[in-house]
Order: sequence, then C-alpha cells, then structure tokens
Amino acid sequence: MSDTSLKRLRALAVVWDDLARIHSGALFNTEFLQDLERLNHFQDGFPEKSADILVTMLEHKVLKALSQRHSEKEIWQAGARLAQPDTEEARSD
Repeated sequence: MSDTSLKRLRALAVVWDDLARIHSGALFNTEFLQDLERLNHFQDGFPEKSADILVTMLEHKVLKALSQRHSEKEIWQAGARLAQPDTEEARSD
C-alpha cells in the first residue's frame, strides 16, 4: 500500500475514534475494523493493484457518518486536527 494511502487511513482512524468515543460507538469501531480487514484482504489478494479507490470509498463512508452525527463546526474542527502533521498530536486533542 502506498504511503499516501497509509496516511489517509491513519487520518480516518483518528476521525473514526472520535466518532466511537463521542457516540459510545462500539459499533463504529467494529465496522471500521471490518472495513480495514476487507481492505487488507484485497491487498493480500491483489498486491499489484492500488487500494486508493477502496481508501477513497472508506473516506466517503466515514465522512457520511461524521456529517450525520456532527454539526458543521465540529466537522471543521476535526478537519483542523487532521491537518496537523502528526496524527498522534491530533489524537491527543
């Protein structure tokens, strides 16, 4: 998997963790882990193919869940945290 895809997945994990924490979302965590497992399975089966389209689909899923549960202001704040160079810093906010 490309470095860019890995960075995108790390950012998604931060947002998904926020959704799970805010909404007592064991379901969020379970769903996200299942999606990551499917992505990993795809990469194992087709290592020569790019997973970028699947990462993009996962991003859309996370953004849809985010928009259904948060105000526009909260979404902008999450985006600002993700824009930080180190996702560990974003996670600690």
